[in-house]
Amino acid sequence: MNIVLALFLILVFSIALAKSTDLVIANIVKLARRLAVPEFTVGFFILGFATSLPEIFVAVNAVMEKTPQLSLGNLLGAILVLLTLIISFPAVLSGGVEIRKVLSSKDIVLSSFVIALPAFFSLDGNLTRLDGAILLFSYLIYVYVLNEDRSFLEKIKSAARKNKGNLFKVMALTSLGVLGIFIFSRFIVEISLDVAQTFFVPPLLVGVLFLSLGTNLPELSLAVKTVISKHKIVGIGDFLGSAAVNTFVVALLCLIYPFKVDDLAGVRKVSLFVIAAVILLAIFMRTKRQLTRKEGIMLLSLYAVFLLVEISSI
Repeated sequence: MNIVLALFLILVFSIALAKSTDLVIANIVKLARRLAVPEFTVGFFILGFATSLPEIFVAVNAVMEKTPQLSLGNLLGAILVLLTLIISFPAVLSGGVEIRKVLSSKDIVLSSFVIALPAFFSLDGNLTRLDGAILLFSYLIYVYVLNEDRSFLEKIKSAARKNKGNLFKVMALTSLGVLGIFIFSRFIVEISLDVAQTFFVPPLLVGVLFLSLGTNLPELSLAVKTVISKHKIVGIGDFLGSAAVNTFVVALLCLIYPFKVDDLAGVRKVSLFVIAAVILLAIFMRTKRQLTRKEGIMLLSLYAVFLLVEISSI
């Protein structure tokens, strides 16, 4: 397949993927508004998972094609994109994001630890079921700690009992969006594999450079919308939640299909950049308990350096 045509098709299907995700998000948010929970909580627990559906279904399709490295590249690349490119948008465009009211120092440290774990486990290029079990356990503990009072889940149950009729419509439209995500992610995976095989590019690199941007279009769209609507805390919650969900997806990938990475140098490179991004973001959030425009520019610069390093290695 011609490389230009392949990249064009990946772009088209990525946009369709984002539209399907938007359908899921719109209907989930309608239900979430009836729960009367804090913006950050909605962003982290609901949007964080919903906007990660593309990565989840790319992982499913990659396993079906027996190419888990494509998914790993997508997931590690997605974490890097989220923590540098996308999380910087609200800060750079609007002068900064206050986070002191929604995240404690403990939450910041724990979030950083859980989000960085997949990168640490990928450094040796060998993803085992034991790795998957540790990742899954860490993610579940993380969610439990962030929802210590369990009030969020109780409110979901209460809202479901009170709005059964509306809930059916929401679930029907959400299911339609999820179906679209599965179909379009399937096309994206197949085209990406075709590109990798035709041009002798490691599937890991295809996932890191191309899929990670395509599957994060919903987050990119949300980043712009949160600046316009001045609900930046929703965005920060979503971006951190989405990055954490990627840890959960890597865990499932290891448990279902343990594997060794062929491109060891490539996975170590992206893993080190992910770890650097996590440390840098944690420092920024803990100092003044906010993300300033200057700090956002520094995170963007880190992603630019990453792109230069990756492109120069092709």
